[in-house]
Amino acid sequence: MVERSTVRIRRLSNDRIEEARFGRWLNNAKVRLVEMECTIGEQMRARVVGLHVLAIQDTSELNYQAHAGRTRGLGTVGNGRDAGLFVHPVLAVEAESGACLGLVGAQVYARHETAAKHRRALPIESKESMRWLEGAQTAKHYLDTARHVTVVADRESDIYEEWERLPEAGFDLLTRACRDRALAGGGYLYAWSDALAVAERFTLDLPERPLNASAAQAAASGPIPPGPRAAERDGMLKAVAVPLAPEPDSTAAHDRPVLIAVAWPDPRRTDQLL
Repeated sequence: MVERSTVRIRRLSNDRIEEARFGRWLNNAKVRLVEMECTIGEQMRARVVGLHVLAIQDTSELNYQAHAGRTRGLGTVGNGRDAGLFVHPVLAVEAESGACLGLVGAQVYARHETAAKHRRALPIESKESMRWLEGAQTAKHYLDTARHVTVVADRESDIYEEWERLPEAGFDLLTRACRDRALAGGGYLYAWSDALAVAERFTLDLPERPLNASAAQAAASGPIPPGPRAAERDGMLKAVAVPLAPEPDSTAAHDRPVLIAVAWPDPRRTDQLL
């Protein structure tokens, strides 16, 4: 796949016979995703011994509307009309070198119904967003030989149950903030993080985005000026631990989760990194 820059079986195969063999293997009822995940997970366990590993997870939509008439097991995708699937992989990357170590696991699922009217009252186990916890739990299980694991995810993964259940010694979460969470000592996360001292400033060259005329450069130096938020244009790092207040429907029987708040740039900005 790397050498040929494709995931299409026809292009991966050397000839028609090899394509047919691989197709029969995938269509075999005895070939199950859970067994494939276990196999690659065990291989990963031996590969990450003593490393600091970033377990990066996200969700992708696979739109098969053009093939809906001859493809089984499809649901609807994000627009609520087209047929397709969702895949939620967890990719392992060595933190120090940036080397890609491979897949830790992947969830593939079809959406057959719309969100429940009273979904906020449902337990996390009954929600589609449970995939974020399951992805992190898979990483915790198969990367247990690593020196340290940091699960990296986007805003959809900012779920209270994730902070409540998963972090422990040697296993951290790095998630872009989505909610202005209440803090155990009073106040809210965003206002509290605004007052944090800047731990480090640096310059980061960002690659040019499609349709942009030139590459963007995030540069930070000197004190934060008054007026418009400096984080909207400056790169900066803030980090400190803060306990979260329990949510009203939380059933936790242990201590309140402690969030290591990292702000760089402003975690509320969807057009910036982190």
